[in-house]
Amino acid sequence: MEDNKTLKSKIYTVSELNLEIRKNLESSYSDIWLEGEVSNFYFHDKKHMYFDLKDENSKIRVVMFHSNNKNLLFNIKEGLHILINGYVSVYEKRGEYQIVALDAMPVGAIALMISTV
Repeated sequence: MEDNKTLKSKIYTVSELNLEIRKNLESSYSDIWLEGEVSNFYFHDKKHMYFDLKDENSKIRVVMFHSNNKNLLFNIKEGLHILINGYVSVYEKRGEYQIVALDAMPVGAIALMISTV
């Protein structure tokens, strides 16, 4: 497998590659807005919220810590269409990424009902 192309390319360890991915993703996506439908919602000990945000083709994991979700004016629940503000976070040990949500707001009919209250 040692051909000329391999010898000229940098060979990463798994940890090095995950670190590079973390640095690139976290710096590129440090303040984003993301819209989608809530699925696989889990409210851990009534503190931290874990869920997927999905559209018709993809999904991404989201966590919203208690310090950010305690002041929400609506309840996040399964099937709700929402807009979140947050940033990408990479967990290097597992090579996984997720969105850490700092704020959320409903989209559509629920948003209209809340705004008229």
